[in-house]
Amino acid sequence: MERKIEETCHFTEGKEGEEDNVNKGGIWTLGKGLTEPLGELLTETDPRLTIYKCVVTSPKPVFTVVPKSVSATSCQPAVVNGRDTCNAYGNEPRRMGGVYCYQRPCESVYCDTGDGVARDLKYSRNAAEVKGRTVVFGREDGFQTHVGSVKIYVNGKELSHSQGDLYTLDDSVGNVVGNAVGEGFYLSVMSESRVKTLFVNVIDRTVSVVDVGNEWGNVIAAGVDNGVLALRVSNPVNPGGILLWDHGKGEVAEGSFSGVSLVPPVEGYLVEEDDPNQTWEYVNVGLPGKSRPSSPECIIILPPNHKNDSKTPLIVVPHGGPHSMTSSGYVPSYRFLSTLGYAILHVNYRGSVGFGDGYLDALPGNVGSMDVEDVKTATDKVAGIYNIDRERIGVCGGSHGGFLSGHMVGQYPEVYKVAAMRNPVTNIATMTTATDIRDWCDVEALGKYDFGRFKAAGKEELGVMWDKSPVAHASKVTGKVLVAVGMRDLRVPPSQGLEYYHELRSRGVGVKLLRYEEDSHPLSKVDTEADHWVNIALWFKEWL
Repeated sequence: MERKIEETCHFTEGKEGEEDNVNKGGIWTLGKGLTEPLGELLTETDPRLTIYKCVVTSPKPVFTVVPKSVSATSCQPAVVNGRDTCNAYGNEPRRMGGVYCYQRPCESVYCDTGDGVARDLKYSRNAAEVKGRTVVFGREDGFQTHVGSVKIYVNGKELSHSQGDLYTLDDSVGNVVGNAVGEGFYLSVMSESRVKTLFVNVIDRTVSVVDVGNEWGNVIAAGVDNGVLALRVSNPVNPGGILLWDHGKGEVAEGSFSGVSLVPPVEGYLVEEDDPNQTWEYVNVGLPGKSRPSSPECIIILPPNHKNDSKTPLIVVPHGGPHSMTSSGYVPSYRFLSTLGYAILHVNYRGSVGFGDGYLDALPGNVGSMDVEDVKTATDKVAGIYNIDRERIGVCGGSHGGFLSGHMVGQYPEVYKVAAMRNPVTNIATMTTATDIRDWCDVEALGKYDFGRFKAAGKEELGVMWDKSPVAHASKVTGKVLVAVGMRDLRVPPSQGLEYYHELRSRGVGVKLLRYEEDSHPLSKVDTEADHWVNIALWFKEWL
């Protein structure tokens, strides 16, 4: 007798409907032999959803056809109402890149032997079942920015809580079931320059914050076992480790901290994981538009043994996105730069997540001006508080952070003397036809994008895009500029950095190019990451 063990599903690469006949003579035809690529960092083939009914005698794969109008995107399908589900986003009229982009119109696809689609929300992320209740994260109205806040729905009804729209989901949202305990689940969210962990009670529909004290900036849910929640904790100068939270008692389990062990430091090269002589602080410079006026928009990391009676050089770091956030967690590259004697200023300018929808939605259509103004305001205020050497201020950023770095040295050359730009956007107009996220160009430069049709940018629109780009201010750059590009970048094509490099070089500006042939947008291959951060450190050492 056949005994059923379990039913699971996962994604494999391949073309939809493997049993279909090959379209002879059409192997190079888009829509027949070829499919549109999935964009930056993703496979060039269509994902096929495979459900395995695991039995003792032999596994019997059952192929579920996901509609051609959508692409399956969830790598961890969930079981809801006894059926496996996954997320899928629209492919028409043009498939857009999916990595880092959470605003795609999505559908929840039931992955049984049918192809039913639940169209409850315009935008939804992973559904889950907790204590017999269906939990969905989504927005009925959707949003156009690549990241935005979403609401929590329990059994189809919005869960209201005192924190309003301040929360933007952390990537751990995909593991709701793994963080479920008691009458609800733990959930990590981005909020006010931090990553916080909440407990969502699906029975009494309440939300509470896990409070582990002020030592740690980021507190991220990592899984529940036997009523104990594992939390990944860190701060900008300490890689932290794992902290255990007793769910029943609602407190940190005594003596439960387990720290991260780094490679033993080599004198002059690596730093101790927790230097008691190095500090960091939240800074509120009073940028407009936040849901909570007192919430900090900036984080400053001070060099070891910093004293306000001596001048300190400053490296300003605007994050990428632009709709993301620099949180108060450990980032090795910026800790590295801080130990070399620089103060590091992270700016969560308007457009950042975690401060409410009004703060986030203010930026589209205003890039190159509003975000630039916020970075300059933060620089000026922090320079006055911490006795910064105003003759030694630099800027460093990647993607949209590189876009802002180019703007800072172009619009304020008397303030920002050195820049390091990593896969930067430098000319939105020339990026429109080459990027895997054409919608980004329209949303950020023009304020909106029509997802219902693909329309080439017109003459006036291209002019607006150019006006909002760093290249429009290239003639005013006098500082030293380092440009690093990944030649396999589909998000911000390497032509952006190359165009800016050649523009500055032709003007006699001191500029250097780092070109990584096998790397992409994050510049995260081990050899690439080591090489370009060492080059960035040497660049600032030489010119700042």
